[in-house]
Amino acid sequence: MKKNVLILEENKEAREAYEAKLGRKYNLLFARNTEDALRQLNRNRISVMILDIGLPEGIWGTDFVGEIRGSQKYRNLPVIFASTVSVYDMRLTSKPDKDVIYLRKPFDTNDLDAAIERMLYEKEDV
Repeated sequence: MKKNVLILEENKEAREAYEAKLGRKYNLLFARNTEDALRQLNRNRISVMILDIGLPEGIWGTDFVGEIRGSQKYRNLPVIFASTVSVYDMRLTSKPDKDVIYLRKPFDTNDLDAAIERMLYEKEDV
């Protein structure tokens, strides 16, 4: 059974690229903003979430993840931040977290797939 991967992405072309590269392997669920993402999180069992550091509503992705992780259901939700912000800068501005991977855009989809697989594998071991 395919794992549900929630992708919070406002850009249509980026959503299409995710679908083309990862859609055969994962059940991709898309959200255009945090409200859509919360709706998807409440309706589905999400295995991994991918989002940017800067979100459409002008809030930080790290703050949004902190809000989500306030719930028992998603307190250990694996998260992949895909952002144009440098990985070094992202790590400086956030707390260390074993359930988070940072990828700098543009990234190779093989790297993203490997990051998803790593998160899924580590989650199974817990």
